[in-house]
Amino acid sequence: MDILLARQPIVDRIGAVDAFELLYRSVKQMNVFDGDLATMDVLTNTLVHMGVEHVAEGKKLFVNFTADLLKSDLIHYLDPKRFVIEILETVDIDTEMLSVLHSWKEAGFTLALDDFVTDLLRQHGTELFALIDLIKIDIEAIPTREQSAILHIVRRNYPHIKMLAERVETHEDHTRCLDMGYDWFQGYFYAKPMLMKGKAVPPQLPVLLKMLKWLDTDEKYDEVIDEIEANPYISIQVLQLINSPGMGLRNTVSSVRQAISLLGFSQLKSWISLIVLREMKLASPYEWSNELL
Repeated sequence: MDILLARQPIVDRIGAVDAFELLYRSVKQMNVFDGDLATMDVLTNTLVHMGVEHVAEGKKLFVNFTADLLKSDLIHYLDPKRFVIEILETVDIDTEMLSVLHSWKEAGFTLALDDFVTDLLRQHGTELFALIDLIKIDIEAIPTREQSAILHIVRRNYPHIKMLAERVETHEDHTRCLDMGYDWFQGYFYAKPMLMKGKAVPPQLPVLLKMLKWLDTDEKYDEVIDEIEANPYISIQVLQLINSPGMGLRNTVSSVRQAISLLGFSQLKSWISLIVLREMKLASPYEWSNELL
């Protein structure tokens, strides 16, 4: 099975690449774009099929997060030293979400506000912006004068926040954004998103669903291990998960049994649930599949 992923460089004021934003690409396009599925696909392809070190090349990786994914268990599976969490403009910043963002911040993640609008400055104060490390501004969507006002307010009231200009398309855009004092830059002027290709072995959904049922109890411990060891797709994912930098292990784990012992049934169930959801949503053409899932 072919898999696709795109990444676009984010550069500093001297043009050095500091990070990449990961972007969803797929051989099979979704009829209706699903932000949750797109991000799950990006993360699965990065962490499992291509390898985070190959994709990142030592840089930080920006990934878009919806409200549902911010509230999910993904906080436990990602390396805060590698991933920057982009909070989409569709996320409603209320009391519950502020608490969720606080959890991500406590876990050590860098938080970025995507497609920033002036209303956020009017509606929120220190409670939100103390948690934010970076603000992305679409220079095509916001007039230059309004951009200047936003930069001035942020620098004056929240000096820890860095500013990123996105959709920088021309040399004139680049020069103007430099003069305005942006810290980072992203757009076609520097580089278009680069397509990365890979191969993935399709999972066996019946096996995954059977394991999810078994994972409700400790009684099926040996059966779960046998199924995983017999399925190369799942074995590779479990071993790559346990050996990812976010797990903090000093030595490489090469045994599925040892990996499951270290992960525990709870984390293993969460990871398999994510794979099942992703694959079922990709496989189903029906609009009611979301409700059933």
